[in-house]
Amino acid sequence: MRVRSQASTAHPSLCALEHAINVEFARRALSGARRGGSELTAYVRLVIDLDNAWSALLLAEQGGDLDPARFWVAGGMRLGRTAFEAAAAAGVPAARARLAALFEGTRLGEAWRTEGDVERAVLEGLIA
Repeated sequence: MRVRSQASTAHPSLCALEHAINVEFARRALSGARRGGSELTAYVRLVIDLDNAWSALLLAEQGGDLDPARFWVAGGMRLGRTAFEAAAAAGVPAARARLAALFEGTRLGEAWRTEGDVERAVLEGLIA
């Protein structure tokens, strides 16, 4: 298990550890969701997309200190590797605009455009 190997190092990278957890979550959640039907699978894919979106936004805030290719998690529907890397390499305003476009047509599309608390707007869009 990759999470265990990341956590057992003398000085684990928190970014690498969180990514390993996200990858393991995606693997297990998709496996379980497939047994639960198409609606559950679609929800899990959305959660993976949102995890990727938050990661891209955090990487955009870092300003290129980390390689975005190392942090994308497979399994979502809207945010593929290329779009993830482009958003992560952009500045924060451009990353938010890219994410808004990727989620266009959903309750989350406008959340990425909010001038206020983006996290709250995304959560409200998710539960609305």
